[in-house]
Amino acid sequence: MRRIILTTLLFSVTVRQVYGGTNQAAAIFLVIYPGARQTAMAGAFTAVADDAVATYYNDGGLAFQKMTRVTYMHVDWLPGLARSAGIRMYYEFASLVRPLEDGVFGAQMIYLNSGNTVAVDETGRKIDEWTTFDAAVKLSYATLLSDNIGLGIGWKFIYSFLAKADVLYQMYKIESGGTGKSWAFDLSVLYKSKILDGLQVGIALHNLGPGIRYTNTGESDPLPYTWRFGIAYRGLLSNYGNYTISGELTKIFAGFWNDVQYIKEKPNEGWTYVWHDTWKSIGAEVNLLQIFSLRVGYFWDVEGHRVGPTFGAGIGYKNIQFDIGVDAEIYEFPTDNYHLQLSYAW
Repeated sequence: MRRIILTTLLFSVTVRQVYGGTNQAAAIFLVIYPGARQTAMAGAFTAVADDAVATYYNDGGLAFQKMTRVTYMHVDWLPGLARSAGIRMYYEFASLVRPLEDGVFGAQMIYLNSGNTVAVDETGRKIDEWTTFDAAVKLSYATLLSDNIGLGIGWKFIYSFLAKADVLYQMYKIESGGTGKSWAFDLSVLYKSKILDGLQVGIALHNLGPGIRYTNTGESDPLPYTWRFGIAYRGLLSNYGNYTISGELTKIFAGFWNDVQYIKEKPNEGWTYVWHDTWKSIGAEVNLLQIFSLRVGYFWDVEGHRVGPTFGAGIGYKNIQFDIGVDAEIYEFPTDNYHLQLSYAW
């Protein structure tokens, strides 16, 4: 069992280092950006939130949507890192948006498969094997506070499976271990300016809920409490299409009180750390003839050592849309992250 614990912890630490300030949080799969279009724009989507993936970035954007939308996205997640660990990981995202008489309903599913884990004893004999995974389902509701302000709320159930309980008991006499469960709320708003047509502002608070405990004797790990602030501008390209420019700040508050203490003790270094630990992104999109879409972005996560460009494209016909987004260049290690997404609206 020692081998499985060391392998799991080593891989977990590596992934958390990749995600910067999340290294004090559990359920870090909740901060992986979904959406091929959104990935191509470096995740700068909180102030846009105009498709089915808005259920993740900003539920307030659902309030302005007039069509029923469904979408599904797949990505082999960090294959460069996964191959070095001898595993395969993949990330799935699906979402539904459904307008109602007095608001808009949304639902989403996130699933991260972290590969197979093999438990062996001190002699090297195989004891068991299982698939480690994380999943979350979310229900959302959004309504218009006025004709230019949308307010959204979401509730999610979170499930994380790391190890089989019977294996933990057999090797360590730990009861009720290996599985974590929790719930959380998302609160968000989208504002569309009446003064400057095309200007939009989005604010979201995500994963507000109790922590996750994986054993009955262990401590509870906090969720990755997340604050997102975005500004976007949307305009027309004569008769050929439209464009969107968006910028965003994202801060994970898993270690909030540690940050506060650091700022008190060393203000200059503390504020510098907080700024570097804040994810920053800019993105741009051009839609041509309501058929072709081109997207680029740039992402900064200094503490997580994720800095670089993102890009992607999309093609649509009538109510069907296919998109691809790539963010492989933001990582320090060789990898290829191709987010593939299919959407339908009616």
